[in-house]
Amino acid sequence: MLLSAAPTTTSEKLKLIDVVERLGIGYHFEEEIEEQLRQIYHHGNHHPNNVDDDDLFTVALHFRLLRQHGYNVPSDVFKRFQNEEEEGTFKEELGSDVEGMMGLYEAAHLHMHGETILDQAIEFATTRLTKYYEQLQKQLARRVAHVLKRPLRKGVERHEQLFFISVYEQMEGDHDAILLKLAKLSWNSLQHSYQQELRSITQWDTSMKDLPEYMKLLYGAIIDVLDEVDAITTREGRPYCLDYGKQAEKNQMRAYLAEARWFAEGKVPTIEEYRRVGVYSCTYPLLAYSALAGMGDKAPKEAFDWLLADPKILVALSDHCRLMDDIVSHEFEQKRGHVSSSVECYMKQHDVSRVEAVDALNRTVEDDWKVINEECLDINRPDFVSKEAISMLVGLVRVMEVIYKDFDGYTFSNTTTMDMMNALLVTPIEVVAP
Repeated sequence: MLLSAAPTTTSEKLKLIDVVERLGIGYHFEEEIEEQLRQIYHHGNHHPNNVDDDDLFTVALHFRLLRQHGYNVPSDVFKRFQNEEEEGTFKEELGSDVEGMMGLYEAAHLHMHGETILDQAIEFATTRLTKYYEQLQKQLARRVAHVLKRPLRKGVERHEQLFFISVYEQMEGDHDAILLKLAKLSWNSLQHSYQQELRSITQWDTSMKDLPEYMKLLYGAIIDVLDEVDAITTREGRPYCLDYGKQAEKNQMRAYLAEARWFAEGKVPTIEEYRRVGVYSCTYPLLAYSALAGMGDKAPKEAFDWLLADPKILVALSDHCRLMDDIVSHEFEQKRGHVSSSVECYMKQHDVSRVEAVDALNRTVEDDWKVINEECLDINRPDFVSKEAISMLVGLVRVMEVIYKDFDGYTFSNTTTMDMMNALLVTPIEVVAP
């Protein structure tokens, strides 16, 4: 009822969908949102000539929302904003449209291989937003800084929702008070659920203190968890989940042994060899299986078989995790004694400096994102793999973008990581009674 009651044009519907999802209350209207987007796409409105508003912000929003939801919309939607006489460049007058630039920047991060126009869009929007940043009023400057640091595609959903709630609240006279209150209440309710889960985890962690020291790491982290998963999934009629978890654990242990062997022998493998092993040593596949096991009927047995076959999206997600970790942590880890990271492997194989190696690996990380974006499209997703499962897989890697962006926020967690955890798990949002 939300979307059918108020907006009349396609652009108005898309703006409302965007607000609702960014506020973190989209799950209340999932079916309605999907139906509206399906109609927009299948009625031909995904093509640039059919968008009911010709400004950059609306076109970018149109493109981003449809791509986010798995629709294969063409990137040539942005050609109208480029110079006809100067191929590959955007019209300079667009640079002062800050809202349009932010929209373009966000949309372009859903780029795929071969979409040069979106790569150009990221570069253009970055330079223009940076140029005008100092001239902006405080709230707008805050939004620009946030977008440039971490576009929506690469942010943790809950963290992005918290930020947008604060932004939306500042839009006096231009926000829906009911939606804002619903977002705050929803946030606090889910946070309370997280706190209850943390209490249970803390009790489990406390009981580990009675174990012998040598048993705590592997026994506590593997055996107990797998037993719990087995009990729960068996009750749900999915006893096969544990078998896949065991296979993922075996793959991870083999990867650890390979890296331990390299370290003992003083071997620096090729970057290709390292990345093949790193796909498993990064722990991402095991996390993916564990998360899939908790998704009930959204993850049938066929989905586990698909994951076991190392689909392109799993390899790209895992590679992304391994490389992002290495890029920010390799110097510290080498000082304390550690197997060569992807940085050292690349430096030796290509005879380049550390800076050059990091630059190359950062490009590889972005290339992984293009694969991820491609595989998220409905046309590339097997029917037995739900959108929810794909969203979960991508959600795990978005955590890496937050924790390992610019520095090792996992090893040195008493920093911005601690601030983020407090905001997400401890401090509720104030809800003012009307």
